[in-house]
Amino acid sequence: MNNDILKKAGSFFDRNFGTFAIVPALIGLAFVLVYPVTVSVIWSFTNKSIMRKSTDFIWLENYRFLLSNKELWISMRNGLVYTTLTICLQILWGSGAALLLDRFLKQSISKPFRLLFMIPWTFPVIVSVLVFGWLYNDSGLLSTLLFKNGIIREPMSFLASKHTALFAIVFVHAWSGAPLIMMSTLAGLQSIPQDQYDVALIEGASSLQTLRYVILPNIKRILQVIIVLRCVWIFNNFNMIFLLTGGGPGSVTQNLPIMAYKYAWNSMEMGKSSAVSVIMLMFLALMFIIYQWVNTKAKGENDAF
Repeated sequence: MNNDILKKAGSFFDRNFGTFAIVPALIGLAFVLVYPVTVSVIWSFTNKSIMRKSTDFIWLENYRFLLSNKELWISMRNGLVYTTLTICLQILWGSGAALLLDRFLKQSISKPFRLLFMIPWTFPVIVSVLVFGWLYNDSGLLSTLLFKNGIIREPMSFLASKHTALFAIVFVHAWSGAPLIMMSTLAGLQSIPQDQYDVALIEGASSLQTLRYVILPNIKRILQVIIVLRCVWIFNNFNMIFLLTGGGPGSVTQNLPIMAYKYAWNSMEMGKSSAVSVIMLMFLALMFIIYQWVNTKAKGENDAF
């Protein structure tokens, strides 16, 4: 009888092995994702503060305060501008390098260039911050060169100026993230059958026509996925902005993650910080829904043809 029980147990385990194998992953996911999000949502409805002994539910008061606060809209605008400029620069930089490596450089030459272009991706954020912090300083290389050539009237710190700080950070983030775009695009380019290029050549297509009718249709899906993932990553960026400017000067480079940090650790208002986090999560969810809608509509139009 014991043998029958063991056989049945073994058979049950074999049939449900996949379920048992995924349970630890689900528990880990719940711990690192579901739990923090749930706590943030609950705290966003409270006056939670490190400086306050008791915590009370104030429901939508944090959201009313934030939505009527100009700082929230400035931070959101900064985040959108920062994300748009960075992703555009990364796409142009990374895709341009991928096209150069795939179509115009011989295999023996492209490998060293590929390794060279990957160097920024290998740099830790703190190293990039130290290098560009020195480069952008009023006594740094960039300011010195511009001043000696008469382009600027006096040495300046690009991270301390409200006119240049955001663009300076955009360049740093684009420089560090472009290699990922390059490698992903290059993989897509190398999967395009050579006969498609041959047909375009026989038909007398120009380089721009080949790009439009051969290359872009083949790498469109890759670019769409990359753009969505990078937009989420860039919009949520905290480390690079915080280490370079701390959100300054003033609030010129402050985005929503920096704003949430300031409420949490400068003002000690965990409730308001959580509310900012929830607003940021809802905004990203809205962006994803819009992307899915546009993508589904585009698929439907393609299927119709």
